[in-house]
Amino acid sequence: MEKVSERIGWNFDPQPQKLNFLKGIPESLNVEFLGSLLEGRTQNLITGKIQDWDYAVFDQIYLEGDGENTREAAVTLFILNNKQLRLPVFCCEPKKSWHKYFNFLFKKDIRFENYPKFSQKYRLYGSNEIAVRQTFNPKLLTYFQQKTPLTTIGAENYLIVYKQNSVCPPEEILESLNKTVEMANLF
Repeated sequence: MEKVSERIGWNFDPQPQKLNFLKGIPESLNVEFLGSLLEGRTQNLITGKIQDWDYAVFDQIYLEGDGENTREAAVTLFILNNKQLRLPVFCCEPKKSWHKYFNFLFKKDIRFENYPKFSQKYRLYGSNEIAVRQTFNPKLLTYFQQKTPLTTIGAENYLIVYKQNSVCPPEEILESLNKTVEMANLF
């Protein structure tokens, strides 16, 4: 990650103590969607700016599961902040096969009948269904239908994007940055 940050002129911190970038994340986002993910250990933080987006990319090591089933997991988080953005609180995550069997345990899945591939690939939910539907415009829905499923969480002026239980190799960071900017510009 250090070489990536040098190449694009961003700041690099291998073992950051505090994530000042995250201070503005709405509390509802932390509690409802991120849970223990941000309570873990942060490594390889790079920060910078692309177009109108302030960016932080880092590897997060956290604990998942309960009791005897607790294990350490890791993920690369791409966090974007754009002061002009006004998003409702939402989570768009790849569907898992077990979702359909335990759907009654989850928040309502917002489906788009005109975009069946999107509704088959993703589980979308949020605090205000009408606002979430308005946010997921046709260009954004088409983008999600065509791309590799990623978890995308949004609220106010923040977007958080990651691939579940996956650390992005340093040689793929630039490509992933470009893809997340492409997606973020559709909101």
